[in-house]
Amino acid sequence: MGTSAASSGPKNDSPLIPTWCGELPGIDGLDPIDVPEGGSDEPNGEGKAELPPISLPPDAKRFRAPRASLTSFSRTGNSNTLNRALSEYVGSASGGARTAAHRMAGPQRTASKILSFAQAVASVGTPEALKQFGLKDCQGKPVDEILPLLIDALCLDPGGSIDEGIARDALADAIADLSEQGLDMADEFSEEQLRELFIGFVSNSIKDRVINDVGVNCLAVPDDTLAVQGIEATLSAVISGCVRDAVGGPLSDFGSIGSQQLTKITHEIYEAAYHLLGQLTTE
Repeated sequence: MGTSAASSGPKNDSPLIPTWCGELPGIDGLDPIDVPEGGSDEPNGEGKAELPPISLPPDAKRFRAPRASLTSFSRTGNSNTLNRALSEYVGSASGGARTAAHRMAGPQRTASKILSFAQAVASVGTPEALKQFGLKDCQGKPVDEILPLLIDALCLDPGGSIDEGIARDALADAIADLSEQGLDMADEFSEEQLRELFIGFVSNSIKDRVINDVGVNCLAVPDDTLAVQGIEATLSAVISGCVRDAVGGPLSDFGSIGSQQLTKITHEIYEAAYHLLGQLTTE
């Protein structure tokens, strides 16, 4: 069980929100007024600007509980332990649904592009939408031939970061699942196809993040390949169910959503899905 974006997983003392959200400019790049000589522009050091408090380090043991529960699920297949693992992952390990959603900034950009592509198809048709997304040469081809080419058009540029790997892997799996569903693959995308593509992508991206955060190098999985596939299928089904529930409201009137709202709507869907995962209970 794993993804093409697999890593050794985060360390226990890794921050909940990555530090790559922005880099501070070098001293040479600052305006002189921002770096007064002597550390203050007031006599005797008075009037110094107060710095924000340093965030407390995360709990070094926060991954222990979800890893133990997920390991138990991998050994027994008991759905209660899977629910517990996902609930603990969102709550104790990720700091809640809002923080978990913020950590998915990269995949959210791809999800927004999927919605943007869907809106373009709905308004101007598949050929013109393909042209707008740099796929003019795909015009007239069957949908099953176009789908794989959407990965480069909708994902971040390949580079090697976990976010980029998760986005590309999640979309590739969503495309494969869509093809296997037996939907009519004509030369025009349907609303149903693009909705399923979006749900599949969001579900897969969350699943891949869970595996990278909690499951890598931590699970004692069965030697039987079919058993491993069954474990991943169960994990996918639980996450997909929460994503479908989260999508229902925000996308119920998809045609009325403005292009400027897509990013906000996408974030709300991720946060709602994580909230539902965090509320999973055992019986």
